[in-house]
Amino acid sequence: YQISQIRYLENISLLSANYNELESKYQELKSKDSYTEWQEFTITAYTSNECGTITYCGFELDKNYSKYLNVCAVDPLEIKLGSIVLVKFENGEIKPYVALDTGYAIKGKRIDLYMTDLNEAINFGRQQLEVSILE
Repeated sequence: YQISQIRYLENISLLSANYNELESKYQELKSKDSYTEWQEFTITAYTSNECGTITYCGFELDKNYSKYLNVCAVDPLEIKLGSIVLVKFENGEIKPYVALDTGYAIKGKRIDLYMTDLNEAINFGRQQLEVSILE
């Protein structure tokens, strides 16, 4: 339990230390959407019900902050872990995710978005969406 709490505090301190920088980069990029390089990726979804609660980077998905931080699994040969991944959904909404996880089936131009609800993840299915990567 204590190790879990220490990891939680370490993760929070890392997030808070970089939050302002990441937020300003995200806002700048969002305002310059026409200059953003978008690539098409296959996007799927997963939950902690399927694969546990700790990401490859040691982030605990079921902690309260996972409600406020969007996490995704990537192929680290394609997208560097820790990168911000902007996903442009079919309705035009752009949502930022942090690449903190990997998966045996996540290879190449494929991204798995973490969702807290199993039914939401199942209903999301497999989609071809545009993605922009900030390292």
